[in-house]
Amino acid sequence: MGRSKSALRIWLEYLAFLPLLFMVRILPLRFTDRVAEVVGKIAFALLRRARERSVRHVLLAGLTESRSDARRLARQSFVNLAQTGIEFLKLDQFVRRFDARAALCGALRAKRDGKLEAALRSPKGLIVVGAHFGNWEVAGQLFSTTERPLSCVVRPLDNPKLNALLERWRERFHQKTVDKRGALKELLRVLRRGEGVA
Repeated sequence: MGRSKSALRIWLEYLAFLPLLFMVRILPLRFTDRVAEVVGKIAFALLRRARERSVRHVLLAGLTESRSDARRLARQSFVNLAQTGIEFLKLDQFVRRFDARAALCGALRAKRDGKLEAALRSPKGLIVVGAHFGNWEVAGQLFSTTERPLSCVVRPLDNPKLNALLERWRERFHQKTVDKRGALKELLRVLRRGEGVA
């Protein structure tokens, strides 16, 4: 967690987010990529500390030795994160465009050994491990179509009002959240109940 925010800043961030949420919700799906590109580039330009940290991490990871290339990669990561966020806010609209359960079952059947499908049918608890690659929120929603509760380990947002909004949004898709700090006891309880942990 970063430094604690003042109550005023928490409210200002929350109130600034609401018009963005409204705009994204009424936006046709075909425009989401373009809007994400604009939002990501604006965030990259305005959020100096986050921008510099991202550039530094690209350089430390050895992806490039060029600072200009590192800036380009960091800017694209801001755009990708904006796209993930916007898709998450429109998740119900995305899911309506295809049969999520059929898509998931089809993917499982494509695995010849059938171990994944067997794990989903088992009464035992299930651990799902994924990377922040593509839209992990969509993956969580797809899992929820198995009618098996899913608890996701998360780092809460620094803004508690925005974090509460995010949690309510996830719960609409039958996902529970577990704070990564001290998560072990809760995760063991979840697994003993035969539920899923991500």
